[in-house]
Amino acid sequence: MPEFRMDLVLPILGSSQPAQTCVWMDAGALAYRLCDRGYACEHCPFDAAMRHDPRAVFIEGPREGTEAPHPHVAEWAFPPDRLYAEGHCWLQVVRGGHVRAGVDAFAARLLSPVRHVTPPRVGDLLQRGEPLCMFAIAGGELPLRTPVTGRVICWNAGLDQSPALVATEPYAGGWLVELTVEHPPDLDSLLTADAARSRAELDARRLRRDVAFHLLSDDRVGEPGVEEGFVEAAVRLLGPDPLVEVARQFLHERGC
Repeated sequence: MPEFRMDLVLPILGSSQPAQTCVWMDAGALAYRLCDRGYACEHCPFDAAMRHDPRAVFIEGPREGTEAPHPHVAEWAFPPDRLYAEGHCWLQVVRGGHVRAGVDAFAARLLSPVRHVTPPRVGDLLQRGEPLCMFAIAGGELPLRTPVTGRVICWNAGLDQSPALVATEPYAGGWLVELTVEHPPDLDSLLTADAARSRAELDARRLRRDVAFHLLSDDRVGEPGVEEGFVEAAVRLLGPDPLVEVARQFLHERGC
């Protein structure tokens, strides 16, 4: 009987900034070290499968042999022609010196699918940190904070009919509002595209830790559909080669 090797199930995907510990060890779900990736959880299909999210493994693009990313998820990109807030809102200068605002790729994936967007009123003066708009998603409503003090010039009316554009086209058809910038020093606190990508990757790691703890306290275990959904997600996440090694434990190696 061939020995089951975790290093074949979770092959290294290249160098990355390591996390300090494995989130599943932190959460108490793993009693010993299984990680061979330097604790870089954002590249770990085991971590993604445990979170019941079939899209998570594609945070930096799919591996060869796996399915394409979910068609309704925006590309993981941070265009250099705009500035970004730590709250995952971007600003881009448009006609007349106004700025257009939207959400970045991290927020787009976090919010998908967006069911409805409640806009601000045109003409309102919004102070930095006040809600720019409100997103309705499956679990409730979430505000997006404005990163600058500004007056609302116009709203993207296309979102009234197609709110999902916020997640599918966050840098194009899913933009939110146009604003004046009433306090230009507010712009000094915004991030470049490279810094925004680094921030998003850090927040993605924090998200994985938060989700790990939520899963451990999930009281739905045993409810109809929960475990079935997890198995389906795991199969899609692992890809063909690791899937063979994992499936062998439950089929060939256990006999009839």
